[in-house]
Amino acid sequence: MKILVLKFAWWFLLAPALMGVRLYGLDAAGKLEVFNIETSPKQSDWQAFFKLQPDVRKKLWDYHAKRSKTLGDWAWEWRLGWVKACGKSSQMYCGLILENALKDQALVVRAEAATTIGNRYAGTGYKRATELLVEAYSNPNNHRNKKPLWVQFRILEAMKKIGGKQTKGQASDLARQDARTQSYWKKITKF
Repeated sequence: MKILVLKFAWWFLLAPALMGVRLYGLDAAGKLEVFNIETSPKQSDWQAFFKLQPDVRKKLWDYHAKRSKTLGDWAWEWRLGWVKACGKSSQMYCGLILENALKDQALVVRAEAATTIGNRYAGTGYKRATELLVEAYSNPNNHRNKKPLWVQFRILEAMKKIGGKQTKGQASDLARQDARTQSYWKKITKF
């Protein structure tokens, strides 16, 4: 009987992993595993994060939010992961993540947020998305030595994708602030 119980216990522990049933982000007791959000993710963490079901990913976000952790508390790679994951979600918390990502300290996160917002609202003329991108464009960290960094070009491209007469007019005004961005705007609006 003991042997049978031991075999059953081992099978109970190993079966989910062997069968690929294990839900990433949940431990054996069904509680959320806690990624170390302050350090760069390991490849296995990164893969597990992107395999999470949307409801489990929201639970992960809520878990850390209840501990007063904001997007800025995550390592930049995690922040980039949240932006990518939220690009495919219409949940409210994802909208807030994208909004905060436009103000992120990491240039790569700001740029990815702009692209994601452009893709998410492509062809809608959505006013709030345009307002966020216009605000992001004025971020002084998006310039170096008075030259626009590539995030500015991503913002303009996002505004073009969102479309609408007002959005395009605002993007054109922003682009005129520098010869490089003006040239880029003319190039992408040619077609």
